[in-house]
Amino acid sequence: MFTLRSWSDCDAVIAAVAGAARAIVIGASFIAMETAAALRERGLEVTVVAPDETPLAAAARARGGRAAAGASRGAWACASPWDARFARFEGDQRVRAAQLDDGRRLEADLVVVGSA
Repeated sequence: MFTLRSWSDCDAVIAAVAGAARAIVIGASFIAMETAAALRERGLEVTVVAPDETPLAAAARARGGRAAAGASRGAWACASPWDARFARFEGDQRVRAAQLDDGRRLEADLVVVGSA
């Protein structure tokens, strides 16, 4: 699991992409959505998990967030609904899946928690 708060965090995520196929990004902030797009550009299947109704909800009005989601849906490749809530991580030495509060389990090779 990674967070993004510094350039060294960014370098660590980029290094972890090697060999990864599926990523989960927790959150729908600007940082989280840019991370999702960057991971998608590197060929990963990306799922964004966020309790918000739209991406960038905290930074933009809902209308703007819906427009951003519609325009970039292919780049973000979000498989979960925008109202999904993260419940817990699963794994031993590293995170292997995220459990959602509705019971769904999302497997991943890489997990990034977006922070503002």
